[in-house]
Amino acid sequence: MALAKPDPRLSLMSELFERVPSRSEKRAFSILEGAIQSYGSQGIEGTTLDSIAKAAKTSRALVLHYFKDKQMIFEMAMRYIRLNYQSYVVDKMRKQTGAKNQLVAYLTAALDWRKSYPKHANVWILYWHQCATLKKSRALNSQMQEVGRARIQAMIEAGVSEGVFHCKEPHRVSLRIQSLINGTLVMQGTQDFPGDGEELSQDLILSALSMVGFNQ
Repeated sequence: MALAKPDPRLSLMSELFERVPSRSEKRAFSILEGAIQSYGSQGIEGTTLDSIAKAAKTSRALVLHYFKDKQMIFEMAMRYIRLNYQSYVVDKMRKQTGAKNQLVAYLTAALDWRKSYPKHANVWILYWHQCATLKKSRALNSQMQEVGRARIQAMIEAGVSEGVFHCKEPHRVSLRIQSLINGTLVMQGTQDFPGDGEELSQDLILSALSMVGFNQ
């Protein structure tokens, strides 16, 4: 008998909670989604436990049963958004072979993620604004960004080993590429572009390949 395909959402939750989630943990997952929805409509500061409960279609008491306070919900929701993003782009990357193809897939997926998860992407921009003023948020963001930066660096180093990239400082270039991705995501979320912004994606890819010294 063929095994059922795993639910990608459950795999994502497994990473978030570091084990296969129980039914009660799935409820916690829905509360995080409710929080993200509330942040997007009410703003981070305007979000309350009641608005989270309403968005999650549950009670305030049940929200506090899973999370001790609003700050804990916020931190877990931001970790979840970042985990969702990394899971999405890494899945696209791993379907390709060769460092150049994997890097292009990673960059393309980063912008496609916004189209697939617009609420997550919009809240992430709100979070960046908070990072500019709150040290605790800034520290958490730095920690999460480092994971992505290390992955980009690994792709660059793989390309150097393959002889397709000519880059003497993979760490510094990975930071520049990540800055390009973040900046493009902000542009996508705050400006209007003709069509679906395909030129942004092409420019991102061309700029990144130039930075790594891609050898045709």
